[in-house]
Amino acid sequence: AYIQRDIYDSFMSLLKGRMSTLTVGNPLNPNVDIGPIISKPAQEKLQHYIDESRKACRATGMLMFQAAHLERDAGAESGGGHYIPPTVIQVDSMADIGEERFGPILHVIPYERDQLDDVVKAVNSTGYGLTFGVHTRLGERAEALVEQAQVGNAYINRNTVGAVVETQPFGGRGLSGTGPKAGGPDYLLAFMTSKTISDNIAAKGGDPQLYDRAAQQ
Repeated sequence: AYIQRDIYDSFMSLLKGRMSTLTVGNPLNPNVDIGPIISKPAQEKLQHYIDESRKACRATGMLMFQAAHLERDAGAESGGGHYIPPTVIQVDSMADIGEERFGPILHVIPYERDQLDDVVKAVNSTGYGLTFGVHTRLGERAEALVEQAQVGNAYINRNTVGAVVETQPFGGRGLSGTGPKAGGPDYLLAFMTSKTISDNIAAKGGDPQLYDRAAQQ
């Protein structure tokens, strides 16, 4: 997430407060906000990345915040599971992230007002393009950013999930996704294979003229 620098501190204060209320645990519990990681190797990979990021943040003075892991919903009730608490990591650029991190990790990057074009270029340069979200009261700015962003889904002043199935194609560009894979008018084409059938009826003793007359009737 790129955060404009003049609101960065207030935004981070709000974000920390919201993170402190999140519950990690069994997703079958309606009171749980964040479920487990898909597998133990995936959890270990994420945890290693978080540990390395924590060392880097200490060395550079960057911000890193991790919400408490709320054990009351992540114990026996969840059947064990592999959990990562919600984590915020400040980085200098998209290049510092390296790859998509499939877990409750939010990277934040402060930017100046006059760097907005550079922000979009940096996002596009990653090669990933699943979802892009922009929050602004300036309609022209939102339209310009959405136009420039090389993504499959763009959201303005709303959350970045929730494409309407059978109405809005949901699929990324580049290294994210494979196009409109869930909904939209072209959705069924992804499951279809064309087949051409040619039948020489004359080889079976048929009269082409009779077939033509039948077709006309």
